[in-house]
Amino acid sequence: MTSKRWNSTTKIIVASLLALLALGLLVTFRAMIRPTIVALLLTFILHQPVNWVQARTGWSRGASVGGVYLFLILLLIITPVAFLPRLVESLQSLSTALGTLVNDLQTAALGPIFQFGGYQISLDSLFQQVGTLIQDVLSPAAAGALGFALSLTTTVLSTIYVLVLGFWLLKDIGILQRSLLNSVPVDYREDVRRLAVDLSNIWYAFLRGQFVLALVVGVMTWIAMVIVGLPNAAGFALLAALMEFLPTVGPGISGAIGTIFALFQGSTWLPVNSFIFALIVMGLYVVITQIESVYLIPRLVGRRVNLHPAVTFAGIISAALVFGFLGVLLITPTIASVRTLLAYVMRKLRDQEPFESNYTQSDVRIPGLIAGHRIQAIIFDLDGVLTELDFSL
Repeated sequence: MTSKRWNSTTKIIVASLLALLALGLLVTFRAMIRPTIVALLLTFILHQPVNWVQARTGWSRGASVGGVYLFLILLLIITPVAFLPRLVESLQSLSTALGTLVNDLQTAALGPIFQFGGYQISLDSLFQQVGTLIQDVLSPAAAGALGFALSLTTTVLSTIYVLVLGFWLLKDIGILQRSLLNSVPVDYREDVRRLAVDLSNIWYAFLRGQFVLALVVGVMTWIAMVIVGLPNAAGFALLAALMEFLPTVGPGISGAIGTIFALFQGSTWLPVNSFIFALIVMGLYVVITQIESVYLIPRLVGRRVNLHPAVTFAGIISAALVFGFLGVLLITPTIASVRTLLAYVMRKLRDQEPFESNYTQSDVRIPGLIAGHRIQAIIFDLDGVLTELDFSL
């Protein structure tokens, strides 16, 4: 005897109750949202290294994840010992420099720079407002970022939660992918798989590109500022690297702060006045920004995450107000992902092909799985003489 099918009213009631239950759980356990997002990011970042280890060694999935985790833990132990003193020194010097800059701006007394009859123009009030703006914007942002990092690393339960959840997600990600794909109607599975590939490419391009971009821009800024003699060049290079995680607006912020600091402090060795030195520093920041936008971003980040500056600016400000530091960090790939989903929906609504026509459909839906079972090895039998185990596939 078959089970009686639910009518439309019953389906609507059950779906509504499930939605309310999900909303209630989300509100009740809202404190776990951030650690869960961090665990998902950890899984996403370590997925490729785990695949590489498994392909090169032939270890099981669990052993590969354990090996990557062990390497990551050793890296986290060794890195602070080797680099933390220098990093702390750079952060302290940068904090001191920014404090000096804010104080100089707020106490600036340059007098009128232009007079015409009874009218005069002075930069004093403008500098004071800029100083207040730097103090109000950068200080809370840095405190929020530092507070989040400290809470993540010092809270034992949150750290254990992130590591354990990330381990199991990495170990069983293939099974989870197959389960999610099997829950989709057959006619839409290829579309879902294609969308998943596009979204993964967006996030990989952003995360990999931003880290490499921050490193390259930081080194370029440090070299340029050391050459011209900007005081605390290492601190401003660190600021430039950190600001790269704020696409579009970040380079402008770091460049403006460095230029104003050069105007007040001058060069340590160039025989020019502070105004000329500020112009030189501003020119260097402009050159670095042009190299970044014309050469680095297209190669490191790519067109998949390329957003209009107005969209990026609005998204960053909105994310900062609503979600804080984590929202600012992730808003750019999130907007790019939403754009990809909306493009798919709009093309389907217009009865257009939602994907590029030069794509060849793969027979294997998820690498490493056949009918939901993990592939241990692929055996090639050559005329019954030689049998080779190929784990790389």
